[in-house]
Amino acid sequence: MVTESEVQVTISLADLGLDEEELQKQVENLLPQLREVDGVEDANLVPVENAPQNTKSISGFVWGLLKAQIKAANIPTLFKFLSVDAFAFGVAAG
Repeated sequence: MVTESEVQVTISLADLGLDEEELQKQVENLLPQLREVDGVEDANLVPVENAPQNTKSISGFVWGLLKAQIKAANIPTLFKFLSVDAFAFGVAAG
């Protein structure tokens, strides 16, 4: 039996220079689209307890951060989506 590897990708919109309200709006718009990308098994906001240092949070989640669990073979599809389909401006993924 062949097992497909999955990886967790953190996507940050924080460096886009948006105010907090617009940043949260972009995150909320991106999340359902991200869940539809081929190979994405799960996508969610980042809970405060998993937050990197010096990040802001709202309602228990970190501003501007998403995490996606994706099949390793589909990482190129995810990056294509983030660079072409999601925005007219850049998105940092790491």
